[in-house]
Amino acid sequence: MESFISIIANKLSTLVSRSEIKDLVDLFYLEKAGHDLLAAIPDARSKDGGWEPAIVSMLLNGIEITTLPEWLIRDLELKDLQDFLQRLRLATAELALPE
Repeated sequence: MESFISIIANKLSTLVSRSEIKDLVDLFYLEKAGHDLLAAIPDARSKDGGWEPAIVSMLLNGIEITTLPEWLIRDLELKDLQDFLQRLRLATAELALPE
């Protein structure tokens, strides 16, 4: 079985190739379960050479969530997912800044 870091890294790396709501929902619940998404970034970068915080932040800026998917099996508020997306945008943008 994959570790949670590996699962999160895979989900983060898919943001570069497809940026789908499904992946954001998965990441939302992984974070809600107490997993540190940013800790998986080094693994995401090793899985996808194009995974750069500035690029991911830019791609996330192109996502607008106006409705929730019908396939959700757990209750989720639209505002909670929108807030999560904004936090992820800001976190990846901050990582892109020079130290």
